[in-house]
Amino acid sequence: MTKQGWIAIILAIVFPSTALIIVLASRGSNEHRHPAHGPACRHDGPRHFPEWNKPPGHGPAVPFPRRPPLFSPTESPLKAMTRDLSLSPEQVKKIQKIETDTRKKEEELQGKIDTLEEKLHQLLKIDPVDRPGCLKIMEEMSRIRLSIDTIRIFRPLDIRGVFTPAQRSIFEKHMKIEPFKKRPGHGHFGPRPMQLLPPGSPMGFMQPGPPRMPGPPMQFMNPGPPMDTPPALDSMNGPGMRRRAP
Repeated sequence: MTKQGWIAIILAIVFPSTALIIVLASRGSNEHRHPAHGPACRHDGPRHFPEWNKPPGHGPAVPFPRRPPLFSPTESPLKAMTRDLSLSPEQVKKIQKIETDTRKKEEELQGKIDTLEEKLHQLLKIDPVDRPGCLKIMEEMSRIRLSIDTIRIFRPLDIRGVFTPAQRSIFEKHMKIEPFKKRPGHGHFGPRPMQLLPPGSPMGFMQPGPPRMPGPPMQFMNPGPPMDTPPALDSMNGPGMRRRAP
């Protein structure tokens, strides 16, 4: 090979390598884009969880959003309730005490249920199974669950008892209007969901059914109206095409 050929080969190797080194040097390090892990192996840099209305990728360097504590002095719903009903400081303290005491008692009872469930699990592993012992534990668990349900049902009633008659009237009026502001669904006013079925099928047409009768909101263990519309109101499907009950 001639001298000119060797020079051409050397230049073909040196020039691309030099260009690659220059490009990598201009980019800098990756430390500003991938910071080190913080305490307890938690990522201190950009978050990787997706956000609403944003494509998945690097999110802002903020902690994962959590639900605010219920009935805290600065967060809803107690803040909105205080503003809308003009609650006094004494009423706010009473509501906070009711909420704190009932939540604490509910957690204690739930801890007892967890302990009894573990005991029941251990008894069921023994052969033969001690059925009287298992039944005794199950009865105790049912009694505790009834206490928890009682606390959950009567907690809002105790909070209502703090209101004055005028505040109670405003609160009840708000509760009657609230269902119409929410998304239509079970217990709320709104049309039936779309029937995604071809025309002539035994379950209905591809059109929304008749509107549901307005009912009370899903508050305080109230299930609201039944999901299925009575046959007399189901006039969208014609004779012989009534929807079947679930």
